[in-house]
Amino acid sequence: MVGIIVALFFVSSAQRKAQKPPPAIITDVEEDQATESLIDAMEHSIATDKATIERIIDEHDCTSAYLDVGTNIAVQIRKLYEPHLYTKPEYWGNRINNITQLRNATMLPRFESTYGPTPRCRVCAFGFEPNPNHHERLGRVQAHLRALGYGVKVFHAAAAETDGVVHFRVTNKKHMKMENEDWGAKRLDKIEDIEYSHHDYKTIAARSVDVSRIFSTIDDALTKKAKALGMENHGPITMKLDIESGEFGVLPHLLRTGVLCRVVDEAYIEWHEWFFTNDPIAHYSTVSIKAMIKGMVTTENKQQSYRAPGDANAIVVAPAPPSFPEAPAADDAMQTFQEYVANNCKTKMLDDDDETYLHDGQPMDTPTHPMC
Repeated sequence: MVGIIVALFFVSSAQRKAQKPPPAIITDVEEDQATESLIDAMEHSIATDKATIERIIDEHDCTSAYLDVGTNIAVQIRKLYEPHLYTKPEYWGNRINNITQLRNATMLPRFESTYGPTPRCRVCAFGFEPNPNHHERLGRVQAHLRALGYGVKVFHAAAAETDGVVHFRVTNKKHMKMENEDWGAKRLDKIEDIEYSHHDYKTIAARSVDVSRIFSTIDDALTKKAKALGMENHGPITMKLDIESGEFGVLPHLLRTGVLCRVVDEAYIEWHEWFFTNDPIAHYSTVSIKAMIKGMVTTENKQQSYRAPGDANAIVVAPAPPSFPEAPAADDAMQTFQEYVANNCKTKMLDDDDETYLHDGQPMDTPTHPMC
């Protein structure tokens, strides 16, 4: 009897699917209406971002900023404001190389050098983290630091070249324990990555924000506040960028718009060139940066057009990519970028990948009184 019921269920399901009419072809009017709605929503988000940034900087009298691009669970932001909680060396394990090392939180003296001693009341922090696995925790960190009197805002969005929506892969917590705070969660650009299916992971639609727009808004708000406080210029703006190979799209965009050189004083960038090992997309990344800096790439080889990774509108002219085994690593793109910044920007490229206190583990006690 059970078998008959199950069989009838599947027959019924198949019939329902067969009877489902195909989707209607969208009319020009419907397409225009959908586009208008999308633009309205985008403009509203942009206006909200601007108002939020300006309010936080104004209310906290901020004259400097820390940009935490790839916030994860916000340990770096806590190190900025609560360094006393992270002074003990801790054992840091690398499961790939099976190495365990005793490490210090190396960003503590760097924050001290850039922003001075705590409390850092006039430093506002802005984070960017699209992973919903972290959003509840980030809300608690943000509320905790605001209760201490600090200006903190973590956008639940991916740092990108445009405002919109991107594909983002995260751990599916229903099937697998989140390892290392999901530090490998990343934006997906390649079709085969987006279509890849595995029960331990899931691909979500996440909001993306144009980092050039956000950084410019922060810079403008800091300038306005500094002048109101009688300062000639605002203080330093430091950026940490750790977005799992997304830097190969975001950094050319920041250079192309002029925002990196104009706004960012110090940059800590974790490069993820190993994502491109023996992968032809490394060629596109290299060409994207080189073409943006030096103009169209020209060689005596046969020329073809390719879309630069992470930039749907940018077409670059380049030689056809080599076959899979000979594809170049992304080191060439990294070197080109670093040399250009060193020779043409005020931005200092600093090397420090402080991943101590990966799981944080430090208390977030209710403050008896604000620090600021």
